[in-house]
Amino acid sequence: MRSKEYDKMFYLCWLLERLHRSTCLLHKELAEIIGTDRLLHYYNYADAYHCENPDKVIGELAGELGLPEPPLFQDLPDERKNPSFSKMAKSAARVIYDVYGDNHIQGVYNYYTSFLPPILADTKNNLYWSSKEYLVACYKEGVLL
Repeated sequence: MRSKEYDKMFYLCWLLERLHRSTCLLHKELAEIIGTDRLLHYYNYADAYHCENPDKVIGELAGELGLPEPPLFQDLPDERKNPSFSKMAKSAARVIYDVYGDNHIQGVYNYYTSFLPPILADTKNNLYWSSKEYLVACYKEGVLL
């Protein structure tokens, strides 16, 4: 059974994936713009934010960050052709948990500023379908194996 802390970390991953798809900014840029302090805030209040309308949360976060207002979910182009951002967040959360354990905030920040998220986001390659163990090994080595 997953812990509440894991679920809050997954929410951070979901937030970054959704914001990435909405703004088309690189994962690394988003993580750096958001920063660890804001990640900690969203982690601490994940239960409350999770109950809000996702488009509202994303819109407010984009406004706080000075980003253009992102489109609503139903207006995102080609969303049905790609793996959902929830699936992408799940893949990220599994790697982060295996590598960082309970150090969720730093793990999320380090993961999303690494080389791996942009490669996984390119769904034309087969990396997205790789096992968690392979993704963890690649992440730890800093290169695709």
